[in-house]
Order: sequence, then structure tokens, then C-alpha cells
Amino acid sequence: MSKSRDIVLKILNGLDFVTKDFENNKKIIEDNIKNCKNEDDIRLIKEITYGVVKNITIIDQIISDYSKIKLNKLHRIVLNALRMGIYQIIYLDRVPEYSILNDSVELVKKYTHKGNANYVNAILRNISRDKEKIIKRYNDLDFDINTLSLVYSFPQFLVEMWVNDYGIDFTRSLLDSLNSKAKLNIRVNITKVSRDDLIKRLETYGYIVEKTRYSNYGLIVKNPEKLFQTEEFIDGYFTVQDESSMLVAEVADIEGNSFVLDVCSAPGGKATHIAEYIGDNGIVLARDKSNSKIQLIKENVKRLGLKSVKSEIFDATTLDNSLIDKVDCCLVDAPCSGLGLIRRKPDIKWNRTLDDIDELILIQEKILNTCSSYVKVGGKLIYSTCTINNAENISQIEKFLKHHKNFALEPFCDRFDKTFETAKKGYVQLFPNVHGTDGFFIASLKRLF
Repeated sequence: MSKSRDIVLKILNGLDFVTKDFENNKKIIEDNIKNCKNEDDIRLIKEITYGVVKNITIIDQIISDYSKIKLNKLHRIVLNALRMGIYQIIYLDRVPEYSILNDSVELVKKYTHKGNANYVNAILRNISRDKEKIIKRYNDLDFDINTLSLVYSFPQFLVEMWVNDYGIDFTRSLLDSLNSKAKLNIRVNITKVSRDDLIKRLETYGYIVEKTRYSNYGLIVKNPEKLFQTEEFIDGYFTVQDESSMLVAEVADIEGNSFVLDVCSAPGGKATHIAEYIGDNGIVLARDKSNSKIQLIKENVKRLGLKSVKSEIFDATTLDNSLIDKVDCCLVDAPCSGLGLIRRKPDIKWNRTLDDIDELILIQEKILNTCSSYVKVGGKLIYSTCTINNAENISQIEKFLKHHKNFALEPFCDRFDKTFETAKKGYVQLFPNVHGTDGFFIASLKRLF
């Protein structure tokens, strides 16, 4: 019996699938794999665990289709053994089905009794036999909001929101991409090494590396095992950042010797990128509202060897009178619903509500209004989020502009004109199904008077 699948069962037993409160998901996983030394085992554990969380609605529906016993009547271990077994059968083509069936049955036998093991064996064998039929049945449905919510395992309110924003076909493509696995992106620290030189360095270790499509500073590492043990990481030659987030510094296109304020900075990805972009000249003031967040910024600044980034505790919703009309560029990477990160953090889709999003929209509005006071005439206000709903993004900006006639959307620099349709309008919405990045929004605003 596979030790890794034993660990997966323990993790799933620790998660709350009733309320879908997965806030402690990462901690439960880390606690269970801390003594696991084999990289392949760790990958399989994370793959199955996150796969079940991503697809829990459709997996439970498949169980209901094949079981005469209702889900809420099943022993917890039996139910989670079925969940992990079904995920592997339906979604993991490279895993031998005899191994899946054997381990699922043995785990139930180990932790409950033979009767439960026979039940699990029968259910999984039937599902394995009908695999292609199951896939076809759900792919052939007439897709509306209800069926999209079921098949892609998303809360109905999110599906409805995206259908209203983008239409049914685009939403289906979006949901499919959000359930896919994101690749690891890293940002080159150009104060220490060029992108081409870092590629050569990483390739000597055997890493498969390619340049990002949109950012001039990014790399995609396809086999990142032990990447963070390399001398290059330890010495600050690169940091982890999604390509979408890298574009903030490039869109801002800040000149050296500028005073840049990053009001919601932790863990410091955008602040450190701006410092690298301007050659570590000028001042980048990185703020966040807690000491723990500031420590994250300081750790990243130190490892990257940057001198121009200063950090301090400050709540972005509070007006700092000492900075009024003083800032060349103010970056508002606003608190948001994080829906663009679901590929990396599948629990997000279960931990959001409409009330949460409405509350975040009010906070974003307050931060934007506050930070507009800091920008010099001719200066820039850069607004970004890692989400993909209009209310937090372009609608938020349109509302801001109605009440701040001294600001206007500013077109991105020319190199983005052919890349993004809305670049000349001063904003871009990135989608995983279109751009291959996290879901992300960036708007560039200029103060006119």
C-alpha cells in the first residue's frame, strides 16, 4: 500500500467538506508531509489533495450516482477514500488503476473493516469500468449556470457572476482553466543577472526553462524541484512571481530617482520589482498594516540585495497627510477576492461569499480615494488586483474616475499595444484561459491637475 495515499487520506479527513471551509488546507498538508523526503511522493500527495478540493462537487455527484447510501450516511474514511480514488481514476491518466483500487480498498480495510472495503472496491470498480461513459455524460450536458457549477465544482454565485460579466461560453473556458495546474513563474533580478544568463545557469542544473510571453523579466520553470535550494535563489538572482503580477512594474514604466509608494505591499513582489526596474535608484516605500507582513517584505528585500526599498507599518485606508502631493507613482495592489489565483489556491473558490466581495469593494474604493491624494500632478496611480470580476476591476476604476476628474486612464507604453486590446485605454484584464497567467487586472491612471 502506498504511503503517499495513506497521507492523502489523513489530510482529507482533516478538511471540512461540509461547510467547505478550507482555510487551514495548506497547514494540514504541510503538517502531514513534513517528514516525507521523496519529491515524487510529495507531488502526488499535493496533486490528489488539491485535485479533490478543486473537483469536490462533481466527485460527490459521481459517488451519489453509483452509491445506494447517501453521502452523509457514509463513514468519513470511506467517503474520502472514494473521493481520492475517483479523482485519480477520472483525472490522472498516468496512474495505474489497479494501484488506485488496491490502495483505496486497503486503506479502508486498515482504518475501518472489511465490509466497508468491499463496498469501496465495488463502487470504484464500477466507476473505473464506466470512466469514458461518465466523462462523456458530463461533457455532453447542455451547459447553463447550474451544470457549469456542478461539472467544474464552483459555487453557483461565482458562475452566475462570470456568466453575467463574460457570457456562458467564455465562463466555461474560464472555469476549465481555473481547475488546471499553474506553472511556476520566476522573476529575474536584473540588478544581479540578465534573463539570458539566468536561463543558462538554471539549465546547467537540468531545469527546463522558457521565457514568459508578456513580461520581459519572467521565466517559466517546468521542473522546479529543489529550485529554491540553488545558489541562484539563495543569492537573490530571482524570486517567485506570476507573469501577470510582473507586468505592474512594466506598465508603470517608472523613471529612476522617483518616489514610489506601494500601500499594500506584502510580501513585496511588486515593490522589489519596481526597485529592480529603476536600477535600485529613487525611493520605494513599501507599506502594509501588520508587522508580520512587513517582515515578509524585509526578508525579500534582503535576499534580493536591494537598497532603495524602505518598509513601514501603515494602514492604506488611513490618510497620511505628510505624503499629500509628494508621490511620483502610487501603487494600489488592492485587497481583493483573489479569484484569479484559484489555479494555485483552489480553496479560494469555497472561501468567498458575495458579502465578502461587497465588503472588499468598499475597502478598495476607500484605499483608492485615500491614495489619490498622494500623487503629484503628472504622477501615476497604478491599481491592480488578482481577481477576475468587473465589480472589483474596471467598474471600480470607472466609479473612481466619476468622482476624481483630476485623474484619467493613461495608455500603456507602446510595446503593449499589439499585446493587449485595451492597452491604449489604460487597463488590461488578464485571464488564465486567454493569457495563460493568473487572473489579474491592471489600470494606469494619471493625475492631470
